[in-house]
Amino acid sequence: MLSEIYDYEERLQRYKRINKGLRNEGFSAPVPIDHMATLGLSVARVSKYASHLLVLLRVIDFDLKEATRSDVERVIA
Repeated sequence: MLSEIYDYEERLQRYKRINKGLRNEGFSAPVPIDHMATLGLSVARVSKYASHLLVLLRVIDFDLKEATRSDVERVIA
């Protein structure tokens, strides 16, 4: 019933489509999103994490491969 109300599958597909335009030096969010699905997490949980991941990718203004602890702390803050 909840899946009919919230439609997590469609949300997850939408997050993956949005992510195609959000790239950071070779890092792309579909890889972690797909990886989370293989961990046995529910579709609702993966959808929630994907939405948070996209928000973070929008505010990151540095190369993720070269990120320092202070860079990550600044984004999280």
